[in-house]
Amino acid sequence: GKLDQLAATLAMDVFSLGLLLHKALIGKDLFDGMSPKEVRAELLREGELKLDLSGLREHIGRYVLVNTLRKNPHDRFTVKDVLLNLAQMKGKWTAGRRRGHPEPVSSEEDGSAQPATSSMKQ
Repeated sequence: GKLDQLAATLAMDVFSLGLLLHKALIGKDLFDGMSPKEVRAELLREGELKLDLSGLREHIGRYVLVNTLRKNPHDRFTVKDVLLNLAQMKGKWTAGRRRGHPEPVSSEEDGSAQPATSSMKQ
């Protein structure tokens, strides 16, 4: 099948990282409660994955998740994109903690620049 023919690539590693980040940032697996057959059908379905990011208020975290979990590897973040954005996210979290905020400060709250990208994906 289509999934069986995929070779291991950095884009697949980025997708896998997106799955781990989803678990860490949202608190549950993206495909929680789905059978392997349902997961396969979801991955082969047209269009992007349906992500419920309502519990994630951090703008850069949302941006990284959406762009690491894109189905088309050519539309997905590169490793460099992920690192740039996670570094920016870590900086915001650290700055927020110093100012007494218990959670990361979003770009909307502090007026900072938009998330970083080396390949200008939206």
